[in-house]
Amino acid sequence: MIYIDLPDAVRVLSTLSVLTFLVSSLSHAQSQTFNFEEGVSNYSGFKDTTIFSESENSGGGTSGFFSGTINNLDFEGNKQHRRALLSADLSMIPSHWTIENVALTLRVQTSGDNFGNIDYSLHAVSSEWGEGDISGPSAGGFGAPAETGDATWLSNQHSISTWTTEGSDYTALASATAIAGTAGNDVTWSSAGMISDVQQWLNSPASNHGWCIIGALEGTRKRVKKFYSSESNNYRPRLVVTAHAPLSLASEAYIDFSAGTPSGNGEEIDPVDTIEKGLTLIQAEGSLLLSPGSTDETLTIYQAVTLYRNGSGGSVTIGDQAEESFQNSGFRTRRSTASRP
Repeated sequence: MIYIDLPDAVRVLSTLSVLTFLVSSLSHAQSQTFNFEEGVSNYSGFKDTTIFSESENSGGGTSGFFSGTINNLDFEGNKQHRRALLSADLSMIPSHWTIENVALTLRVQTSGDNFGNIDYSLHAVSSEWGEGDISGPSAGGFGAPAETGDATWLSNQHSISTWTTEGSDYTALASATAIAGTAGNDVTWSSAGMISDVQQWLNSPASNHGWCIIGALEGTRKRVKKFYSSESNNYRPRLVVTAHAPLSLASEAYIDFSAGTPSGNGEEIDPVDTIEKGLTLIQAEGSLLLSPGSTDETLTIYQAVTLYRNGSGGSVTIGDQAEESFQNSGFRTRRSTASRP
């Protein structure tokens, strides 16, 4: 356990007051918008491709990627489906920032049978996959034989590893759904699910495998759309992310220690308050350290943490699950204005 021993003179506020202050501080936080588009401002982190149900072909070098079902049948009379894979390198966003909003915009390049509105869903992909640079005939609509490492219908990386499930490994629950219309129209996805995805990818970059784009009418012939890809000369995919830095609470940030009645040193009594992830607490002059260190250390909360009242000395315990994150950190107990580092 890690303990924060507070001086007797520290003013105790109610939990409601604490939460009100925290919410107020967060609501006035400055945000920054990050634009991800291949070739813009020297960004080169997009990858996208098409996978084809009837073959081990790849299509990562085409100026557009496909999703839906084409008119053709394969040699066994089966329908031929296409799914799109898309991801973006998010490393320009500082780690541990809080994601506020996410929007992905694609432009429809062609629409099978000139058919109109179709729902398309984004599903977070759980396995690494390769883009490759294969194009193929028919404007890339059938791809071409995959090279080592390319994503295909059966393989996340051709000749290296296969998907657990044919057609890519993705979450069953869609992160977002939006309507795509005819050629020349834009479609934009934006949702809480996408915010959750991007936050996860930012916190754990190795888990960022992007989304699989699947049409609601997959299985219906001639219901396929081609979207401009990152290899296109124009109308490339655009991902816009709004985020803010961890909030620094100066000495006006209080924790309520009035809940519960201490009954003995070292004993966890009642939960006092929960500090949400994304907050940075800065040690104030005169306060005690969580562990040995200098007075200018900071404590950044990367996960929700519950504080417990501990013993009769006015100390507080931070749960075991947070201990490693908070080594050699300080904690502010006095009051001033919230700011960002």
